[in-house]
Amino acid sequence: MGEDLPENIFYENIAQILNLARENAKTAVNITMVYAYYEIGRTIVEEEQNGKFGRNMVKGCCKVCQSISQKNLERDFLLVI
Repeated sequence: MGEDLPENIFYENIAQILNLARENAKTAVNITMVYAYYEIGRTIVEEEQNGKFGRNMVKGCCKVCQSISQKNLERDFLLVI
């Protein structure tokens, strides 16, 4: 037990590579979601400043998000804005 056999080192290296890839994927997804939320907020502010939408804007955004994600995002969406 605890012997550093060549095959054990090989498998440990494979596990490290997979764990690093998993962490990198999480980071990439998080960064992408930050950019997406930023763009959503920017778009909402622009439309709001142009006076194009009223009170129904949040409900409309929630409907679009729900149709894409299949989740009830209204509470989360309201917290973001």
